[in-house]
Amino acid sequence: MVEQVNKNYIKSISIQGFRGFKENQKIEFSYPEDENSSGLNIIVGQNCSGKSTILEAIMLLMNTNVSGYFLSKTMRHSEIELKIEMENVKCNTILKTNSERNYAEMNFESNLNENSDWNNQIKNYFLVPSRKNINNNNLYNNNNSIENFLYNYNINTNQTINRRQNNMNNEFVSVLTAIYADQAKKKKFDEIIHKFLDEISWNLYMSDEQPNSFIVDIVDKCGETHFEGVGDGMITVIYIAIGLFLLEENLVNVLLIDEPEVSLHTEVIKTIGEVLKEYAQKYQIIISTHSPYLINWEAIKSGGKLIRTINNGKIATYELDNLIIKGLSMNSSNNPHIYGTTAKEVFFLKDKIILVEGQEDVVCYRKIIKRLNLNKEYNFYGWGVGGANNMLNIMKILKSLGYKKVVAIFDGDDIGREEAIECNKEINGDGILYKIINIKEDDIRNKYVTIYDEDTLEKKSEKLYKSGICDKDYKIKSNFDIEYKVEMIELFREIDDYFEN
Repeated sequence: MVEQVNKNYIKSISIQGFRGFKENQKIEFSYPEDENSSGLNIIVGQNCSGKSTILEAIMLLMNTNVSGYFLSKTMRHSEIELKIEMENVKCNTILKTNSERNYAEMNFESNLNENSDWNNQIKNYFLVPSRKNINNNNLYNNNNSIENFLYNYNINTNQTINRRQNNMNNEFVSVLTAIYADQAKKKKFDEIIHKFLDEISWNLYMSDEQPNSFIVDIVDKCGETHFEGVGDGMITVIYIAIGLFLLEENLVNVLLIDEPEVSLHTEVIKTIGEVLKEYAQKYQIIISTHSPYLINWEAIKSGGKLIRTINNGKIATYELDNLIIKGLSMNSSNNPHIYGTTAKEVFFLKDKIILVEGQEDVVCYRKIIKRLNLNKEYNFYGWGVGGANNMLNIMKILKSLGYKKVVAIFDGDDIGREEAIECNKEINGDGILYKIINIKEDDIRNKYVTIYDEDTLEKKSEKLYKSGICDKDYKIKSNFDIEYKVEMIELFREIDDYFEN
């Protein structure tokens, strides 16, 4: 990778009245300030919660070649204002509606002197679009850096662009063609491509037999194929590689990626996550995603951002407080059930989360739900929070990301009751009321201590020291209907009432 260069990063963006952003939302972004920080920004949330709108607003405000934006009918009566702040360049780009309410005018404010080249000062973005926007010609804002890059190639060729309409973009092929016209640039680009596809031999090159056409050579018993035969997932990988190449060439400042996981194999998605984490140590990357594989705790601990969008009639954004996770041990190899992939699925749920102490609790409560014939789907956090003493950490994470309805079920032993009191004191307040419950039993299932012979150290017997609703083999006890059924019916009735009211 190239040495760090002076970048004009996006510091923040404010959105009001644009799409579903009825009220002003200011989103702060991370950028790599030193070798130990990360510029990875991960936007998560359900469909129609504003993730792609944030990327669209960034593109609009960085595009100095447009004078404004035509408004849809639903936006014409809104107070619309978009504002972007750039680091290293003391400038703002502001979009406001005019009096007619059908057109939003761009206003650029800066302390740059009159002779400054605005376009080259604020630099550029490159967009890796989602599948739905693959044909939009808005991958970058045509600033002088990109135009010169393409011009240096185009003046030496009469080549025109052929493309497959349903998975290509004119700008995409223009940049790709310019890259492959220079052997040094082609070599660098191929090195980036191989970061994602290291298990197969991949080569992308211009066809000698069919000018204006790319050929993909994949050595995996498939032989050669023209670009028309490349799947959508591989097209996404090539888009990402182009964006990373442009970052390394200092032609763009920020890489925007919209839902790259579509049509890609899980292993490739994981690889994308690792490669983006690597590049984010030197460059700013903003990604919108539905994939837990792209949430990287290591990058977030280094200052990266996890941003969550929600839409409850109006869009709101929340940012994970990095201080909460700074001191946590989040190594997925040591704690896969606490912070791993299954646990990270919670960030794509709207709300109504149930936290329990451990893996056995998730297993047992699901069996109890089935036994009670509740016919409801409850969202448990991963495979438990890793013990009663970690419940508060998970609740703080959820609270900072805007979750309003969270239930924490503790055991009834001394530790469970002490931690429940602590969580209630620390969490509830500031308009947040999480439901904190202790069951009557010491544990969800029977726990035994092993008795050993003092002389032979052989196992003699097991002594029950915690009594639960399930036996030690996770089976619901035979006396459930008599001893525990009423309690469990009441427990889930209480949870349902809390979730619905």
